[in-house]
Amino acid sequence: MQLLSPWFITKVVFVNCQNMRSLCRSFETGGFEILHLDGLIILETLFEAPSELVFWNLREIVIHKCHGMKVLLPLWLLSTLQLEVIVVKDCYNMQEIIGSSEVWLYGEEHSYPFRRFDKLRVLVLKELPNLNSIYSGRLLCDSLEEITVRDCPQLTRIPIAISPSLKKIEVDPESLLNTVDNVPRDCFLFW
Repeated sequence: MQLLSPWFITKVVFVNCQNMRSLCRSFETGGFEILHLDGLIILETLFEAPSELVFWNLREIVIHKCHGMKVLLPLWLLSTLQLEVIVVKDCYNMQEIIGSSEVWLYGEEHSYPFRRFDKLRVLVLKELPNLNSIYSGRLLCDSLEEITVRDCPQLTRIPIAISPSLKKIEVDPESLLNTVDNVPRDCFLFW
């Protein structure tokens, strides 16, 4: 019987791993495309330090009930990503989707006002009571087709340059209506 190499794993799912604080380093070189994390209540970060190989093939990330996370994607991780789908639901302490600035190895703070997210098609943010920022700068998402924001009362703006590919924006009537600029009204779906 032949052992499967991590290169053949396409989907990684962690459910109810109560003591996991960060994803283990063994996944840094894996070519998996889908990452689902559910019920990792003390998970604080995906990875603790910059690496060139982290998540190089990741296409979809779904995070649910990971209450220890404050920032989903550290800024240093963005250059390695090919994400098409981001879904974050019911993460009580989540404050930012993309970290806006970070202290690197030499204590130097870097902040980037404009980032490209070329392949992102779907962004879903639900039940995130402390989310106050998707990203502090501005994101260019040429492929974005759908944005859903529900029950994110602290979120004051969507910093995404709207592209012609956008087909649907679904938001709470109380949330964000006045913060999404230059979008045709027929893109909105309210409930």
